[in-house]
Amino acid sequence: MANRDTTTIQGAIHDVTDRRERQQELKSERRFSEQALNALDDLFYVINADGSLRRWNCRVPVITGYLESELDDMRVTEVFPEDARETVTKAVETVLAEGQSTIEVDLLTADGERIPYEFTGARPTLTDRGLDWLGSDGT
Repeated sequence: MANRDTTTIQGAIHDVTDRRERQQELKSERRFSEQALNALDDLFYVINADGSLRRWNCRVPVITGYLESELDDMRVTEVFPEDARETVTKAVETVLAEGQSTIEVDLLTADGERIPYEFTGARPTLTDRGLDWLGSDGT
């Protein structure tokens, strides 16, 4: 009888059905949330604790005139006039410390137009995803 080398292969099989179903549920919930936020007439955006923009609804580029790609690289203070940036920074600090803040400041569009807005910021309680802000022009 010839001597043959034996190769052993070990493996494991894991049922990923539950994980895939959960991923689909999360995608569906995110689509629903995005549709709801995009239905708002107001501006809605989320910023990171460092002030960089994380997410926004479809009204933000429409009202500000900034492209999505420009917003990706912006800090929240950049959509406000220079004379309002300290107020915005203090409001972000207040949200971080106290959980909520409301300010009235002008929004600065890409073409330099100033639009008066009221912004309310809140720190989400269920996640650590940043700070939520809602901007209303008072109409």
